[in-house]
Amino acid sequence: MNKILLKNIALFSSLFLTFNLIAKERKLDMLVFQAKKALIQGESQLAKKLISNEKKPSYNLLKLKILYYLERDNIDKAERSLNEFELQYFNVADTYAFTSEVWRSIGHKVSIFSKSYYYKKAVKAKITAGNKAPNDPKYLTMKASALGQSSQYGGNSSLQEQLAQKIKALDKKWGLIAEVNLAQNEDNLEQASKLAIQATKLFPQDFDVLNRTAKLFWTRSNYPSAQHYFYQACTSKSGDQWHSKINWINACSQTAIFAIEKNVNKDKGKKAIINLLREYQLPTNINFEYIKMYFKLSHTVSDPIIYKVLQNIVEKNSDVRLIKEAKGLLNKMSLNQPR
Repeated sequence: MNKILLKNIALFSSLFLTFNLIAKERKLDMLVFQAKKALIQGESQLAKKLISNEKKPSYNLLKLKILYYLERDNIDKAERSLNEFELQYFNVADTYAFTSEVWRSIGHKVSIFSKSYYYKKAVKAKITAGNKAPNDPKYLTMKASALGQSSQYGGNSSLQEQLAQKIKALDKKWGLIAEVNLAQNEDNLEQASKLAIQATKLFPQDFDVLNRTAKLFWTRSNYPSAQHYFYQACTSKSGDQWHSKINWINACSQTAIFAIEKNVNKDKGKKAIINLLREYQLPTNINFEYIKMYFKLSHTVSDPIIYKVLQNIVEKNSDVRLIKEAKGLLNKMSLNQPR
């Protein structure tokens, strides 16, 4: 009887520890998610706290660490962390899908003399992602896109078409995107546009399709069509990965930028900014820039989301200049209110 009791106690203790561990991991994952969301908005305190306190970082926490250094423009530490991340998780396709986007982002930040080095790293990572998942159409599309880049960055366009055909056989959506990439790489923009439109008809609410189509029309300087598809992408759900969120934000903000700079549909521009601010409302300079874009598109501003973010900036931000500007816009809003 005592042996059975001891076994049950041991079993319950083991289960208790397991559930505790799972709960702890879930809590950490939620905090990492919140920290990434804050980083995107220019707020780094939670990320700093998490990466400072964790002695054995998880996969997602290592990603957060890299993004923290990227947001802080600490290129040396970001690069070291990226190399360590690729070494530690060398057999995971998502590792390279993630690092390819970060390498590319670093390339955008550094001087013109260093850009080529980081763009090569990005191309190599995309190709590796496809190699690690040879039957996954998403990662293969990344690889095909990278192969289509100039040979000076590590591309090999002669292999792109064959891979595009393989992707097409695996998956309709990614096959069409791969064909759009191939046609554009071959400067066959008419064919690329035809394929992109076909994809939007088959997948009218798919973010990847809409975003790719928008970028194609942007390349062709067809700003009304580009704005239309960016707006559709902005109103669609993107993936949960960091670079997917960045692409979604860019789709929303670019909708407004076209409205401001190219004098196309202002209503879509305003709606896109509101859609963006529904998701991201921290009192940061980045979000304030979106609000300023909205004011450029509207003479009378009364949206409660705009008011809420401006009020949060006044109450919670410590930047004197930013607070002053936010107060100025709040005053404009109050003048527009009916008396």
